[in-house]
Amino acid sequence: MLVPAASAALLAATVARAASSEPWTPPENLHYEAEHSWRGLTEDGKVGTGFDVSGHASVLSGVHDFLRLVPSVPLAHGAVFSRKPLTSKEWIVEVAFRVHGPPTTGLTETGEDGKVKRLHKGGRGLAFWYTKSGLPGPAIISSDPKTKVSPPPPVVPETPRDPHDHELSLFGSRVSFDGLGIVFDASPNAPVWRRSDQRNYVHAGGDEPSWGVGTTGVVSGIIDDGTQKWLDADGKAPQGEEEAAYLGKAVGECEAAFRNAQGLLWARIAHFNHTLRVDLDLSPHTTLAKAGRHYEHNCFNLEGINLPANSYVGISGLASGNTEPDVVDVYAMDVFEILQDYDPSHHVETEEPPEDLTPLPLEGTSADAVSTLTHEMFLSQAKMVEAIDDLARKVESVSNLVSEMARHGGAGVGRGPPPTTGAGGAGSEMCVRFFSRSQLSCRRLRAHDDVDVAHSPDARLSTLESHLRDLVAMGQARDHESFDQRDALTHVKQLSDRILVEVQGVARRVDEGKVRAALSS
Repeated sequence: MLVPAASAALLAATVARAASSEPWTPPENLHYEAEHSWRGLTEDGKVGTGFDVSGHASVLSGVHDFLRLVPSVPLAHGAVFSRKPLTSKEWIVEVAFRVHGPPTTGLTETGEDGKVKRLHKGGRGLAFWYTKSGLPGPAIISSDPKTKVSPPPPVVPETPRDPHDHELSLFGSRVSFDGLGIVFDASPNAPVWRRSDQRNYVHAGGDEPSWGVGTTGVVSGIIDDGTQKWLDADGKAPQGEEEAAYLGKAVGECEAAFRNAQGLLWARIAHFNHTLRVDLDLSPHTTLAKAGRHYEHNCFNLEGINLPANSYVGISGLASGNTEPDVVDVYAMDVFEILQDYDPSHHVETEEPPEDLTPLPLEGTSADAVSTLTHEMFLSQAKMVEAIDDLARKVESVSNLVSEMARHGGAGVGRGPPPTTGAGGAGSEMCVRFFSRSQLSCRRLRAHDDVDVAHSPDARLSTLESHLRDLVAMGQARDHESFDQRDALTHVKQLSDRILVEVQGVARRVDEGKVRAALSS
């Protein structure tokens, strides 16, 4: 790959020219790459005819206008990539997306000590990729029926190091790549660590620094030939308003207010005549129509770039470790080849799909916000039950581990009977006995097959959280002298901590559902 061999001064001058450049009119010799493009979802919930989806990206039930690339779950990730590389040497890509989360107003609070603190909310973002490597991770949705799909991966990464960190930590994609990335970062002051780095999580009440969203985001371009390092160094975090380390190597950047727009936004990335150009349309849209689409915000314009052909195109995203991280929805990705042999005297048919002459507002945009919000509220309630049931099974697994420890004995751990269950089926209960310091505690956990609507999400979450806190307290007991026992209890505490993060995440979504229900009533 040929990258600009320019000095810092030349690079700064190039970007400066971009800030004052005139609006650019794309050439007429364009050919629509249908196999590398998509708009909305197919009737059977697929993305285009040549794309794979990975991570925690999902198709919301009953929603056909967008792909939920990143859900509002701490450190969730998702990606959608073309199955085949793009053979064009020069091209234009237009991406329609929406990033939404907690409002930037009210992101601080004044503590009892009188100090103003930033709340741990919002972040992080998405990235467009043109790279030699395709989809990061196994496909969970594929437009090819012959492709073997996998279930979504666990939301909580393994600690202390997740084996998939290198595939996902850079905005949901690989930390080392061969090609181009255009990053949309809502938290430019937040460090970009390994996804499994525990510093990504926010610990309520702690003294850790907080990196929430800012008043504006940063759009940047990064180029790599597989030799660069983009993550922030371990043990070092940005100070004050210092930006994340990867921005120090960006070939161009600009500030852009792309969060919480009342509709979808457009980004245009063009590679032509050894030039890389990024333009933004920051005016909210409710449809994919070209009418009214104006790329008036030129982010940067960089000369001397020669990206090789035969690279995959795709979009990935990553949520921050904050509470209530941003949601990323992607509506479309249009790819155009710039034809090399063009005769101006002959009109070129782009083969672009015809526009809907009477387009309706797309789901999730401002004009459709109420109906989409109502739909998501009911959908989230159904998924909430599934999530709580899954958490209950995880808590049961940890409880079984505690009971096993109790049966084998150990310093400070009481000997007690194994957990008992009913004769299978509904109504079964499990009672786990264990010592927390010197106090015997017994919790009754109703098995997941006996959960009904009489148990509200609040009550069930409260039970789970209370039980988990007892497990954590046991793991912190000081009277455990056996090394093996301490090691086992540390393992239990780590499991409990990870599940507790999930419980709290589900609880936040329950609260959000209540607020939305109140607003829509």
